[in-house]
Amino acid sequence: MSGIGAVVNAAVGHERVADVLPETFLRDPFSVGDFDTGGEGRGRQAMVPTPGGDLPFGGDDHFVNRVTSGAFKLEPTFYEPRTIHADLGSQNHCCRCKGYQRFPSRPERHTIQMIRTYRYPLRPTKAQEAVLITWIDRCRVLYNAALEERRTHYKRFGKGVTRYDQQKSLTIIRAEDPSYAEVPAVVLRSALDRLDKAYKAFFRRVKAGETPGYPRFKGKDRFDSFALMGSAKIKNSKVHILKIGPVKFHEYRPLKGKPLDVRIKRETNGWFLLIQVDLGESPPKNVDLSNSVGIDLGLKEFAVLSNGEAISNPRFGRGAQEELAKRQRVMARRKRGSRSRARAKVLVAKAHLHIKNQRLDFCRKTAKSLVDRFDVVSHEELQIKNMVRGTLARSINDAAWGQFIQCLVSKAEEAGKLVIGVDPRGTTQECSRCGGKVSKGLSQRTHDCPHCGLTLDRDHNAALNIQRRGQVHTAKAFSNRQAMAGCT
Repeated sequence: MSGIGAVVNAAVGHERVADVLPETFLRDPFSVGDFDTGGEGRGRQAMVPTPGGDLPFGGDDHFVNRVTSGAFKLEPTFYEPRTIHADLGSQNHCCRCKGYQRFPSRPERHTIQMIRTYRYPLRPTKAQEAVLITWIDRCRVLYNAALEERRTHYKRFGKGVTRYDQQKSLTIIRAEDPSYAEVPAVVLRSALDRLDKAYKAFFRRVKAGETPGYPRFKGKDRFDSFALMGSAKIKNSKVHILKIGPVKFHEYRPLKGKPLDVRIKRETNGWFLLIQVDLGESPPKNVDLSNSVGIDLGLKEFAVLSNGEAISNPRFGRGAQEELAKRQRVMARRKRGSRSRARAKVLVAKAHLHIKNQRLDFCRKTAKSLVDRFDVVSHEELQIKNMVRGTLARSINDAAWGQFIQCLVSKAEEAGKLVIGVDPRGTTQECSRCGGKVSKGLSQRTHDCPHCGLTLDRDHNAALNIQRRGQVHTAKAFSNRQAMAGCT
């Protein structure tokens, strides 16, 4: 057997495929094309994995907006959705990227689709769980073998192996290996699709001048999911999986929209069913521009609003730090490879998961409260990746500003409200009343303007400046839209 099949057969029982690579698996260099360096499409969204092998699914409120008209290009996104306020005119702010993007002059030429992922607890029997674990391991070995084939073939011949070539080899593998014939073809193809998306993300980052992050081999604790790619049937709180049959799941909330894809995922606290659905077009932006608010995110207080309200910082990570450190010390004393260390590792993972769930719950509830009260929400467009390189990195990560903004954008898109990101430079130093510059250090918590005599909390002053900048940007965008409507 040649190609990826030889690598798969040799890799069974091995953690690293490179240790067992034969010379005979390489393809004919003249029969394959170059690497597919795509990832950006016209009128479609290319799913690209994030570092760490994340899934193309978010939480319950993670929306991925797709532009369907083909009028312009979108940079591919994966798991972190990018919301585009298409109704604001020719120059719109993108809440998930740096700066602004140019859009078509007529907003009616394209629409925004809302894609949501529902996450339900899966309740497989012991026999079904054993099959799911086997399938995940088969997908992991296949993923590593396909990655090794791509790497070695490119080093030898300077040409890449495409996803379609590897899918052809998969047919041969399933015909000659009974263990892979037992796994549905759509499940195995999902592993190859995941690798292909990882390579597209790699080339996209290289092209953008970012840290490339070459795809890595997956260990047993780093590959925990597979996609059913439209083959699953959902009915009566059961998902019908090929070669397994109906598997129960806890449908704690009604499933809305048209199902697009289904994924099975294994986490620390059990199995989960991820159902990606299309909710249709987002509602139009019918907002009252006078009902706006500015948000200044911080560490002393999680957020201060322009109306003077303050949202306290819960500091979930700091509160659980003592218990987490205790569990980590217990795990460190256990022998590597032992069962006791595996049990201790699960306890550490559960502690991290609890903190993660607390943060997500807080961000969603806070974002929902703001969207219900205000029509236009303005926030600072912070470069969080650059901010976490200093001494306040742990506190900034614990505050989860980026997750909060993502939840805020998703809630606003669903409700037909606006979220505006503004330039954060000078919001603290500038006086919200007269516009004069008042320099102050980080330890100075009060804004005292010598020009107009305004005295108030520095975060409140910054929130007022953020609100004003958001109002100016929104007013300009709506005036441009009205002017364009008058010219047609």
